[in-house]
Amino acid sequence: MNIVILLLALSRPYFPVDICQLDSTNHTHVQVTGKVTKIHTEVDGDIHIRVVNQGCFVILEIIPSLPMISPKQGDMIIARGILRYDKQHKWYELHPVESIKESFKK
Repeated sequence: MNIVILLLALSRPYFPVDICQLDSTNHTHVQVTGKVTKIHTEVDGDIHIRVVNQGCFVILEIIPSLPMISPKQGDMIIARGILRYDKQHKWYELHPVESIKESFKK
C-alpha cells in the first residue's frame, strides 16, 4: 500500500507556494520550502515538523502509515503534501506530508 501512495505522490503535480501565501492558494497539492525549527512526536505517532520561511510557518505531519526519515532541526527542506487548515490549532499544515528533501537554498 505505501508503495502505491509513493508512486501516486511522485506522479502528481505539486504547486510551489510561499508559506506566507498558503491562505490564498486554491491548490491542495503543494510544495513549500523553509527551515525546520521544531520537531515533535505526537501521542498518535504523527511527527509534527514546524517549517518557517520569511516569518511564516507551516506544520508538516509525517504519519505512521506513510513513514519517512524526519529532517533535523535547522535543515532547509522542500516538502510536498496535502494542504489543509487545522481549525483547532488555527494553522496550515501539510497532512500528510508525502515527501521531504533537503534544499540547497540558504
